[in-house]
Amino acid sequence: NLTNKVFQSICLAEISKFRRLEPGEYLERIATIPEIKSFFGGESVRALINLAVSILTILIIGVINIWAGVTILLASII
Repeated sequence: NLTNKVFQSICLAEISKFRRLEPGEYLERIATIPEIKSFFGGESVRALINLAVSILTILIIGVINIWAGVTILLASII
């Protein structure tokens, strides 16, 4: 589980080593963790699917009732 791995890494971290590294080095280390890459990759795909479904839903509502579709579209933009 990604959450448990992150929690364990934080709890077992050696603070003395933490202070010696530059901030960019931490980002490089975090970026190499495959679970984090796959997590954010999955989130992007999920967001794209949600976007497509939202657009399709607004279009269907717009076909049924144009003013309801316009209202939902404006509410989504705002």
